[in-house]
Amino acid sequence: MSGDFEILEINQPKITYLKPGDYTEWLDKLINNIEDMKNKISKILRNLRKKLFF
Repeated sequence: MSGDFEILEINQPKITYLKPGDYTEWLDKLINNIEDMKNKISKILRNLRKKLFF
């Protein structure tokens, strides 16, 4: 049984609970990264449309 317990213990994800202020900076960075990706995709699509239709 102890072997089973050790395997289960190793495979458990580490769960950390954040205080409300702890994740706002991380979330802001994530939102900014998503906005940057959206802008890059839009720019690529605009350039592609120009090449295809003009």
